[in-house]
Amino acid sequence: MKDNKIIIFTFSLYAFVLICCIYFMYELYNREKARTRPQSPKFICENIKAAIRMYKANTGQLPPNIDALVGKYLIKKPYTPWGLPYALDTIEHQINYFDFNNCKKSIKYY
Repeated sequence: MKDNKIIIFTFSLYAFVLICCIYFMYELYNREKARTRPQSPKFICENIKAAIRMYKANTGQLPPNIDALVGKYLIKKPYTPWGLPYALDTIEHQINYFDFNNCKKSIKYY
């Protein structure tokens, strides 16, 4: 009788530890997945717009291209979630990018 209680307790303890390990692994996976989720193009365009405003405030003119913003105003060159670069159209004052269907999208920045 006492041996059965020890076996049941041991099995319950192992089951509890296993469930806790699975739960914590699941939480770590979800946290990492949320951290590496790509940002939406509209959100990135808002960051580029803010960088353009800061560039214009500091230099008095609009940037000639995205590369002029990298370093001081943007941490790194922005890419869409599909790996395509953003581009500035200085004539039309637009930020251009291509979506996952390869359709050109434009957002006015000034």
